[in-house]
Amino acid sequence: RAPPRAPPRGSGMAAGAAEVGGEAAEEIVLRDDRFALVLDSEGHEGFVEFRVDKEKGIMDLFHTFVPEEGRGRNVAGRLCTAAFEHCREHGLKVRPTCSYIRDNFLKKNGEKFGALVAAE
Repeated sequence: RAPPRAPPRGSGMAAGAAEVGGEAAEEIVLRDDRFALVLDSEGHEGFVEFRVDKEKGIMDLFHTFVPEEGRGRNVAGRLCTAAFEHCREHGLKVRPTCSYIRDNFLKKNGEKFGALVAAE
């Protein structure tokens, strides 16, 4: 079986996402300022936006968005997990300024990711 190919230019799908049975395979991709997850072949996507303070080694996760097409599927949780895992792998701390991350995600996942939160 051939590996997934990048979607055609202008298809509305993120690079790295592939068509599987007419639907987009859900793969989190890292872009310049966000972790994104394409949810369907129409290009709807959820994302976590961030800024990196390279001097302090901190990734500020400031906005999480999931469209209606992705709600109830733990999309926000998967995106946040990817962001925190990325920070762990790259030696960054996290500044959770997004209210979802601070008030929901970290309350459920504090044991796993709490040590990554920047003490400021």
